[in-house]
Formats: sequence, structure tokens, C-alpha cells
Amino acid sequence: MAENRLRERRLALGLALREVARRVAIAPSYLTDLELGRRQPSRAVAGRLCSVLGEGAITLPPTQRG
Repeated sequence: MAENRLRERRLALGLALREVARRVAIAPSYLTDLELGRRQPSRAVAGRLCSVLGEGAITLPPTQRG
């Protein structure tokens, strides 16, 4: 699952949850929700997460156009 990759990547980099939340400019509780799969990040937050944790840390579904 994508949320597990987020947590695994954060831990592999030796980063605390609060540190990642600070770098991404989100609340630690929001990052917890993302890691547990309770919420989905916006594209902007996902981009910042990838900047901090590296590409592939999170995968978003393709945008739908209609």
C-alpha cells in the first residue's frame, strides 16, 4: 500500500515524523493520517513529500479529465 511506503521510506531515511511534517509544511497529525491511509494528500503535498522522501515515496492516481 502507498501509505506503508511513506512510513517505510521515512524510517529508512532516519527521519522523525515531526521533522518530515515540518519540512513538508503540514501538521504531524495529517502526516500520521497519510501514513495510516486515513487521508489522501493533495498533489501539492504529495510533491513536497516526494521532495523530502524521494521519488516513489507516494503514488497518486492519474488525474481525471473530463
